[in-house]
Amino acid sequence: MKRSGPVLVFGLFLAALLLFAMFSVPQAGTMPGQLGYRFKPLKEAAQRALLGAEDRGKFDLDLAARRVAELEREFALRHGGSYIPLVERFEAAYLSAANASLASDVVENGFDVGPRFERMRDAIWDPPFQKLFERARLNTVKGQRMALAHLPLERQGAEMARAEWHHLSRAVASPPILADAELLRYQGWAEYHRVTALALNDSAFDNLTLLLLQEQFPVLQELAMSDIRQVREHGRQVWHTTLVFQQEVRARLPVEIENATTERPAPEPVGPEEPAEPVRLQLAAVLINSAMEPVEVSANLSQQVELSLTAEDKTYSVSVSSLGITLRNIPLGTTSVLAFNATQRGAFPVKCAGYCTSPNYGTIRVE
Repeated sequence: MKRSGPVLVFGLFLAALLLFAMFSVPQAGTMPGQLGYRFKPLKEAAQRALLGAEDRGKFDLDLAARRVAELEREFALRHGGSYIPLVERFEAAYLSAANASLASDVVENGFDVGPRFERMRDAIWDPPFQKLFERARLNTVKGQRMALAHLPLERQGAEMARAEWHHLSRAVASPPILADAELLRYQGWAEYHRVTALALNDSAFDNLTLLLLQEQFPVLQELAMSDIRQVREHGRQVWHTTLVFQQEVRARLPVEIENATTERPAPEPVGPEEPAEPVRLQLAAVLINSAMEPVEVSANLSQQVELSLTAEDKTYSVSVSSLGITLRNIPLGTTSVLAFNATQRGAFPVKCAGYCTSPNYGTIRVE
């Protein structure tokens, strides 16, 4: 019992010394491998726990910016062992900050951070690190899209178009291999834009989307007429997909009818009535991560359906056995069209036609 007092004092002294060591570590200057860096996450976690919800978001976004700055310094010094922990801490902080109160800041920050990851990815030839920086870029896009859902509709459309313009401009200015990759990233944002417009079904958003797409068409046409065969072929596919998107948006907008209040008599039928031609419906989807995005596309009975499938990350083979359709070997970055007449209602699975980790890619629904 007599020793309990000195032991308690000694324990308190050690705790105070540990806290002093944690909170005396320079926040921005201490780097992986330096003395005291191991205390840095503990210090930041303790600081974050003392903040309110809104301040935590700002703190997380600030942490994400610091991690990127640290990563760039380590990248310049070629300290490969620091890349993974810094990327993981960036991803955790950035995705945590993607909330309603910081939506605008997160989206804006993503446009600054994304190109920095792209530069590191393109400047290194080690495949695992290339994948690491690309993963960080993709998680930046994920955080941006999470935040976009909290913004006003007009701002959402403008920010999506801004991301699309970023990759289009890089595709025009990059060598063929990089241009092809940038076109794939443009398609990813354009498909997200299309799915969002379809889900919202808002005439104001659709009108804004039409204007933004109209501005992109000259650049898309320039890529579609490129002197480089690989860029030209992919550019034509992207141009076609964007054209289909534009047609879908126009079809949702109300059509103004001249003199709609004036009743006109129906013309008398002359001769036998000819059967009407089936309505042509053009749809588009992306094959990525062994799945179809969107996971389900819809058509109406009696429509002539053309589903453009773009392989975004590898070569795909697909089959819709109930419709008797198979598309084999859709190469990476190319688009193939799955065409059929919708003569029966139902849900038709789009399946893998080769050796795949996921047997089902998505569904075609005819109503």
